[in-house]
Amino acid sequence: MKLRTGTAEEAGMSPSRVQHVKELARSWVEDGTHPTLVVLVARRGIIVLHEAFGTLTSEPDSPPLPPDAIFPMSSVSKAITAAAIMCLVEDGRVGLMRPVRDYYPEIAAEGTEEVLIHHLLCHLSGWRNIDAQNEIQRLLQEGAELPPPEPGQHPLHAGLSLLMRTLPLACPPGEAMQYCNVNYELLADLPRRVCGTPIEHLAQERIFEPLGMADSSYVLPPEHRERKVRRGEGMPGSEDLGPFSPGLDSEQYEGTPSGGSGVHTSARDIAVFAQMLLNGGTYDGQRVLSGASVQAMRRSQIPEGAPVRWERLGPDGTPITNEFGGGYGYGLFPFLHGHALL
Repeated sequence: MKLRTGTAEEAGMSPSRVQHVKELARSWVEDGTHPTLVVLVARRGIIVLHEAFGTLTSEPDSPPLPPDAIFPMSSVSKAITAAAIMCLVEDGRVGLMRPVRDYYPEIAAEGTEEVLIHHLLCHLSGWRNIDAQNEIQRLLQEGAELPPPEPGQHPLHAGLSLLMRTLPLACPPGEAMQYCNVNYELLADLPRRVCGTPIEHLAQERIFEPLGMADSSYVLPPEHRERKVRRGEGMPGSEDLGPFSPGLDSEQYEGTPSGGSGVHTSARDIAVFAQMLLNGGTYDGQRVLSGASVQAMRRSQIPEGAPVRWERLGPDGTPITNEFGGGYGYGLFPFLHGHALL
């Protein structure tokens, strides 16, 4: 099924409710709840609403926001990284149940020999964001120097080699789903390690080009910069939190192929990616994933009864733990009535 523009009636939706969504989005921008929004609503392959509200930047002379505006996707990037890794699984280059140490021999902390690629994809590795943040801070304070990147490797991923030598597990692998960006940065460097292709090139070749996702990239190209949404000073995501967490508008962020947060794309492209998943791995005659891979991505991989949590440091440095319900597949969270949401 290929996306096309149509009416709410064709999609089996209420025209009045679709209009309500449109007016609600407009009101959120007008009252300052959101500075800018692109809304795309589709059902059964029919786009019933695709409109932009607000301006491209926070500057007084900013142009209106176009519907094809480019947004930094942050953690929605994980779904695309997972899809790229599943391409390598289908190629026989990566094994879901192989130890991560087979690909990253520098990982040395106690218990990490049990961490599998499967665990990285669904945050069951046992690593926590809060521990990674503390370890990065400790290494930097002690003056540790990041190793030089290997050919085709980004400095962010070169720095993982130093971090992963000592990063401890908070629990045994598989015991709890603990949202942790380290999992997806390890996955992002995996294509380069197994076949010499950086994640940004693999995704372009295997996902973006076949699906016609011309607005999508891990490293923002110069020709897309004039369409990128820019945040005002002090807005969420604008702050620079150090070498591993640059602000979303910074040149460092735009040039970093982060597996957990690096993708830039448009609402239409994300809708195409989501429709591919709903189609079982195909779109407009192009197959990018097998049905089995899509099912693995969409199915909850969290063991029954295992806690699902996200732990981070608050602005004052105090640990914050959020408990979630539902489950997590490969790059997709949460699950509602069996359907995966990006």
